[in-house]
Amino acid sequence: MVASRRVGTCALRTWKKKSNASSATIPRIVSHHTAADTSIGLPHGWPGRRGGCDCSRARTPRRVVPDTAAIPPWDPYGSAAGDRGERRDRARVRRRRSLRRRLSLLLRRPPRRPRRRQTDLVWRLLDLRPGMEVLDLACGHGRIANRLAARGCRVTGLDSSQPFLDRARTTAGELGVTVDYVHGDMRRLPWTGRFDRVVSWFTAFGYFDDADDRRVLAQAAAALKPGGRLALDLNNYAAVVRTYQASTVVERDGDLLIDRYRLDLLTSRNVVKRTVVRDGRVRHVPYSVRMFTFPELRDRLLDAGFAAVRGFGADGGPLTMDSRRMIVVAER
Repeated sequence: MVASRRVGTCALRTWKKKSNASSATIPRIVSHHTAADTSIGLPHGWPGRRGGCDCSRARTPRRVVPDTAAIPPWDPYGSAAGDRGERRDRARVRRRRSLRRRLSLLLRRPPRRPRRRQTDLVWRLLDLRPGMEVLDLACGHGRIANRLAARGCRVTGLDSSQPFLDRARTTAGELGVTVDYVHGDMRRLPWTGRFDRVVSWFTAFGYFDDADDRRVLAQAAAALKPGGRLALDLNNYAAVVRTYQASTVVERDGDLLIDRYRLDLLTSRNVVKRTVVRDGRVRHVPYSVRMFTFPELRDRLLDAGFAAVRGFGADGGPLTMDSRRMIVVAER
């Protein structure tokens, strides 16, 4: 007799109470189950635990096979060619669904905070006001600098990448704002006591060795007016270590960004082997970034000449183990 893979004992007892038939007269069910543990197959939905079959895959049986048509108890396909085809089709569908789930996890895009929300956060944490002189340190494409300029700040953006600066200037023209974009090195800033605020956003700090990273903080302090403020947006070391991933893949418009990570605990550096696939061309960009705990970065900022340092989570709330970002605000 063909057996269900799993039959609730409550269902079996209930059936026996309702029928005096011997097990030899019980019709056998050919369904989505394979032959398994018991010698009696019961129709799905037969009264049992909570009023039905306790099988997690319970569904209406396809057909009832007469008792005389014996099927070998461990036949994985059943007696009919149609059953074999249906089983193969279902297995194929399951494999495709599983592949799609894995690809969706592998290629999922990282969550992107809306740019306006980021600008609102910078504005609030730095207590910005129209007319203030602001330096965007490692400004990249100008996503923060251009929006601060649109709110009335006099903004200067500095970056070491000329293509990034060209794109930032183009975007500034499209938005109708004026930003002074400067090609330079954050370790050697050409300004002293000029800015009311300095912002360095989205992990733009920590790419040099420890001596040069300290020099960057000292240069930022020197570029600020007395009472000026610096805001740094970085990865939260505690959250990164707790949820560390060996690799990530980002797909966008057919291009791929593949990062493979290795955390060096002796230097607190996240070592990254980046592969960029764009328009069919492959480019490798290895780099590493220093990971800081808040007390460590606070002490470095105090050594650089800042008087007070505060820490926040990604949304400007308390910094916790679950905060993916660490925002540090230092006042000179």
